Amino acid sequence: SAERHVRNAQKATLTDQKNSVWRSVLYGMCRVASDPKRVYLTTTEHVGVEFIGEHAAHFTFVGKNATDTGNGLALIGEDGKPGLEGGSEPETEAFQVAFRGAATVGTYRAIVRVVTQAGNTGVPSSGNRGEPQAGFYSVNIPVEVIVQ
Repeated sequence: SAERHVRNAQKATLTDQKNSVWRSVLYGMCRVASDPKRVYLTTTEHVGVEFIGEHAAHFTFVGKNATDTGNGLALIGEDGKPGLEGGSEPETEAFQVAFRGAATVGTYRAIVRVVTQAGNTGVPSSGNRGEPQAGFYSVNIPVEVIVQ
């Protein structure tokens, strides 16, 4: 595919309760595990983009922060830290989608799902089967390849 980007579009800086100014950070939240004994403790692989669907295994991400298996893409800013910072110079994650190939003629479809904690775009999740964890937001982008 052509090069695509995930960008933190939050241009304004934010102010916390102590009047400290900070830029927003767009974290990848596809793979989050919560510790049931400590409700507020979570761990994440920082993966924010992944393939889903019946033919997901036929597609791979190409990019600096693609996972080893190619089925996920971590959101890591230019500073090397997890998350994409917003502000006047927002960080982006560049990637391409590639088809791994198939031995059988047919149409192969998958979904590129972008999952973040950002509440200003995408669809909020209820945490139902096949959805991201409740409270996160996702954008689904269909991809299709016809093998002849």
